[in-house]
Amino acid sequence: MKDVMGVIYTGENDARLRELTMTRAIAALPVLGRYRVIDFLVSSMVNGGMKNVGVIMQKNYHSLMDHLGSGKEWDLHGKNDGLYVLPPFLTRENVGVYSGMLDALRSNTNYLSRSKQEYLVLSGSNIIYNAKMDDLVRFHIDSGADITMMYTRDPSMLRDEYGTYIAVNEAGEVIDMDCGKVGALIRRLRLEQGLTQRQLADRLNLSDKTVSKWERGQGCPDVTLLGELSEILGVELTRMLAGDLAPNEMDGGNMKKAKYCVCPVCGGFTVSTGGAEISCCGRRLKSMEPVKAAPEQKLTVEAVEDEWFVTSDHPMEKDNYIPFVAYASGGRLELHRLYPEWNLEIRILRRGHGMLIWYAPEDGLLYQLI
Repeated sequence: MKDVMGVIYTGENDARLRELTMTRAIAALPVLGRYRVIDFLVSSMVNGGMKNVGVIMQKNYHSLMDHLGSGKEWDLHGKNDGLYVLPPFLTRENVGVYSGMLDALRSNTNYLSRSKQEYLVLSGSNIIYNAKMDDLVRFHIDSGADITMMYTRDPSMLRDEYGTYIAVNEAGEVIDMDCGKVGALIRRLRLEQGLTQRQLADRLNLSDKTVSKWERGQGCPDVTLLGELSEILGVELTRMLAGDLAPNEMDGGNMKKAKYCVCPVCGGFTVSTGGAEISCCGRRLKSMEPVKAAPEQKLTVEAVEDEWFVTSDHPMEKDNYIPFVAYASGGRLELHRLYPEWNLEIRILRRGHGMLIWYAPEDGLLYQLI
């Protein structure tokens, strides 16, 4: 079907696969030693006649990019359409960190608007299945629906931790969505805050019966209440709607692996050890991977007695300056804040070998070994 394109979102997390996904996305996990999880999705789309397939990536995607290559294995390397790898990118509107599948689509509207197909098949990447996509698209067109969801009635697929996501009538129309996981999380967070149902309801100007219905999975909070509710419960909105607070991966403690985030709007920066979710100026920030500095980008480092004297000829202009230089060595991190129209000159106590890390707006996050 030439009028259909496919998009696969690979930004899912799963705490149960923590060790397996520390360095690669779920979509890149091996299956039977020969395939990858994403192979089944791409093959189903190509077998359904799709010639335009986009893969939206978010983190740990290098292995996935190497596996997909140019799309030649699926005959998706023609001049028109083909396989499009869509890694996260940084602009004022998009910081490359998606709150979910729909946010990822919004951030890739340029790709969608350039595509000529009328219909879109959208899939996550954390499931293995073979499906006749052409039958799905024909069903969608014949139904006249705006959105068609593919689901299973197989009871062996239902697990308490997954929940029953939708309820449908005899005609296959979605009439309700399961709110059990969201309600259970609201109850858990409410108890952690030491609030009764009535106290939470009073802060939201609701009745305690409404909160009770949420917690029993008999309804979900109205969209107008979500922002205030997430603030009261002290949880990120997207995590609350997912009904899941999966813990971040444990950090090994090596400060050379610290995460750096820089706001593209105000220029503020944050350093963290672990998988902290950081926002600034209303935008979620993505931690940046430092890139080894080219010879012309390196800072000048001189040994002066027991110190490193670090300088640079960077212009340090108001709209283009280096906001910080960090020195990381094992379990130690020394951070120097810099300001526009100041010379870049810092002194660092020599403690053996280490790594200089700094951020430049035009070059991104750089490092050099000293």
